[in-house]
Amino acid sequence: MTDTKHKIIQIIEENRNSLFPSRAPEEIADEIIALFEFSPCTKEQCISYILEKNLMEDKFIAEIGDTAELFVNYYSSVDWVVGKDKKQMKSWKKALNNWCKRDWSKKSTAKSKVEEQIKAYMILQNQKN
Repeated sequence: MTDTKHKIIQIIEENRNSLFPSRAPEEIADEIIALFEFSPCTKEQCISYILEKNLMEDKFIAEIGDTAELFVNYYSSVDWVVGKDKKQMKSWKKALNNWCKRDWSKKSTAKSKVEEQIKAYMILQNQKN
C-alpha cells in the first residue's frame, strides 16, 4: 500500500462515522486516488468523445478514427507528457479538444491558401483573354 493511500485511509477511518458511514476506507481511498491519477485513453474513447462533443463537425467517421488514432499513437510515443516542460498530461479530453482544433484549423488554412491560389490563377487567365 502506498503512503498516500495509507494516509487517506487513516483520515477516512478517523472521520468514518461522520463522512462515510457505510463504505470501506480502502474503497473510498482508491476512488480518491483515481481522481488524481491520469489514465491514458483508447482510440475508441477518443472517437466517442469527439462524436459526443462534435469536435470535428460533419467529418466522416473514418477521418475521426484517423484523428483519434494519431492522437493516441502520438501521446503513447511520448509517454503522455505535454508541453516544453514535458509534464504528465492531466486530461486527455482537454488535450484532444486542442488537438482537434489545431488539426482542422491547419486544414482550413491550407484549403483557403489553395482557394486563393486558384482565384489568382483565374484572374490571370481572364486578363490574358
